[in-house]
Amino acid sequence: MKRKLKIAGIVLALIVAVPIAVLLVLSLFSAAVRNKLKLVVNVPAGRINEGIYKIVDNPDYPDAYIKVSGKSFQVFNFDMNVYWRQQQYDLILRIQNNENTLFDTGYTESQLWEMSDLNKLYVDKPYRYDPQLREKEKMLYYNYPCLSEGNLFGVYLVYDALRDTLILSRYGIEVQFKK
Repeated sequence: MKRKLKIAGIVLALIVAVPIAVLLVLSLFSAAVRNKLKLVVNVPAGRINEGIYKIVDNPDYPDAYIKVSGKSFQVFNFDMNVYWRQQQYDLILRIQNNENTLFDTGYTESQLWEMSDLNKLYVDKPYRYDPQLREKEKMLYYNYPCLSEGNLFGVYLVYDALRDTLILSRYGIEVQFKK
């Protein structure tokens, strides 16, 4: 009889303890999610969370980072021209020199080459992005076109607010930075 009471007590304790443990784990998990969302929600719509974003998995530029302050960002220790300049220049030149196109920039080849220097746009000084120029692709995922004079050259700055990640992107080449 004592043994049956002991077993019944253990079963009763388990029946009470397991749901309490499950509720405790769920409340801790939901608190963590709420805290993460609170950080995201406190950033005004379309604005990038301020701070330093370090490059992810890039052995060529291990010390590269992006600093976001207010409505501007600046890239450090990274040569953007290596990734995107020649492709952009060649494309604009090819389009401009095509006789069947109505596209004429009005710029000479040397002016286009000068304008295509992405390091002048994003590395040498802060680039002011426009929070209104964004496409919300997914929940809390924003795309900012960051273009030069004449809107001919530049990259897209993609901000994933949920993961606090920035991606510089153009022509299928993406370089990721994480806060």
